[in-house]
Amino acid sequence: MSLSPANYETWLRDTSLVDVDEQRFRIAVPNGFAKDWLENRYRSLISQTLARIVGYSVQVEFIVNALNAAHGTSLAPEFFARLGRETLRLEADFNRLAGFTERDDELPGFFYSEPLAPTNHVARFHAADVHHMYERLPS
Repeated sequence: MSLSPANYETWLRDTSLVDVDEQRFRIAVPNGFAKDWLENRYRSLISQTLARIVGYSVQVEFIVNALNAAHGTSLAPEFFARLGRETLRLEADFNRLAGFTERDDELPGFFYSEPLAPTNHVARFHAADVHHMYERLPS
């Protein structure tokens, strides 16, 4: 099975990869109709294509871009990336002005060793990692 340019424009152009978690790829779609269509018609093709790219079997999950669907907006993924960077910059500025240091950002040890429901994940970033991220934020 292949995907025609017209089908790409109709069903995939307005999608975006929002998360990769081990073997699961989460793809945001503009609405519930597109989600149903992609799940029923193209999930296998997309999963197989991603598996060829990454070299292992993957699961694909389609999620509705709920914010745009609920508010009738068309905010692009880059808007959220910019918003996230600006939020992190403001947080870093606040922490610096409040006198917080890198040491204040270290979580207690159990956050790094005890999985938290429902995802059973542990914290991945230590204080030095967080500060390195702050330093790398584009202006």
